[in-house]
Amino acid sequence: MEGPHHEIRFKCKVTLDGKTYHSPEYFRTLKDAENAAARVALTSLAPNGDHEDNTIFYKNLLQDLLFKEGRRHPVYLTQLSGAAHKPVFLSNVYCGGEHFTGEEAKTKKQAEMSAAKVAYTNLKQRKR
Repeated sequence: MEGPHHEIRFKCKVTLDGKTYHSPEYFRTLKDAENAAARVALTSLAPNGDHEDNTIFYKNLLQDLLFKEGRRHPVYLTQLSGAAHKPVFLSNVYCGGEHFTGEEAKTKKQAEMSAAKVAYTNLKQRKR
């Protein structure tokens, strides 16, 4: 913890198999700091050191953010295109009158995660 009592910020670390992973920045809630440290640990444990993008968490983060703001759950609309042997998915997420588009992906799940990341990132930046 750091900061004055009315504006405390948190940074967290997770130790797994003797190795310690730190959250990359300070957060307003302990839960967000813990989740960030856990994401760092999980990403480092990916097979072949694949640190691609940890978008798997963004649907949860987006839903939590919207809940805290008193908004409805996000709604995902995903389009399929491309050849049958090589489909391409593109997802939009609608958050209370706003919509955000993710990047094209090989699966519907990846497309939704990408859209959630775009939405979460934009909404979080506006909040700051």
